[in-house]
Amino acid sequence: MGRVLLWMVVVFNRKFHIVVLAAGVGRRLKPLTIYNPKPLVIIKGQSILERLLNGIPKEKVKSLSIVIGYHGHLIESCVSKMNLPYVVKFYRNSNYSRTHCSSSLAIVRGILPKGAMVFNSDIVFNRGVLRGIFKTPPEKTSFVVTKERCTAKESDLQKILSSNGIIKKWSLKLDKYTSEVIGPIYINCSDGKLIKKYIDNNIDSVNKMPCFTFLSKIMVNGETVDLPIHQNDCFEIDTISDLKSASRLLQD
Repeated sequence: MGRVLLWMVVVFNRKFHIVVLAAGVGRRLKPLTIYNPKPLVIIKGQSILERLLNGIPKEKVKSLSIVIGYHGHLIESCVSKMNLPYVVKFYRNSNYSRTHCSSSLAIVRGILPKGAMVFNSDIVFNRGVLRGIFKTPPEKTSFVVTKERCTAKESDLQKILSSNGIIKKWSLKLDKYTSEVIGPIYINCSDGKLIKKYIDNNIDSVNKMPCFTFLSKIMVNGETVDLPIHQNDCFEIDTISDLKSASRLLQD
C-alpha cells in the first residue's frame, strides 16, 4: 500500500522538460508573418505561442527551452512579459530559413536524454486538452499525440499506424493509417539518448529532413504509445485558411 501511495505522489508531482520549436519563417501565413514570427500570429485575441504556454499546466513544468530564429527577439520579449514561474532558456537557429524544425530539435538534443515534451509552435489546442495530455503520460514509455484520422481531406501531417495503442509504422507516405501526428511528442530518457546519438552521427542529413521525419526512424523501434485526441481539439496553423478555420472551431 505504501509503495502504491509513493507511486501516486511521484506521478502527481511529476514535472517535464518542455521544448518548443519556434524558429520558422511561416511563409504560407504571409502577410501576417512579414514583420511577425508565426508563433506570435493572433488567433481569437491571443498569440499562438501564448495560447500554448498558458495551456500547459505550470505546475507540471520543470524547464522551458524555446528554439527561435525568424524575428526571434519578438518571441523573447513576449515570453519574458509572461513572467512564467519556471526556468526559460532560448536557443537560436541561425539557419532557420534553410532548414526544417528537425534542425531546431538538433540544437537542443542535449536536453532529450533528460526526457522531454516537444511541441511545434504552430498548433493551437482547445482549453483543457493539454492539461489532459499531461495527466496521461506513461512513466517509462514515449508517446506521440495524434489526431483521430480524418478522411475529409489530405494533409501534410506525419501519419501513424498503431495497434492497441502501440505505434507500428510512422511515415509521411502511409497509405493506411489510424491517425496523424499533431504533437506534442514525449521522448523518454532512454529514447532521448538514442535520438541524441542518432543526431550526433547524422547531423547533416537530419538538418535536411522534414519535421520529425528522423524521429519516425527511431521511435517505432520501441513500444511508443499513440495517444489520439479528437479532430476539433487541436489545429495546425499553416495558412490563412487554417487560421480562419481554427478561429471558427476553437473553443475558449
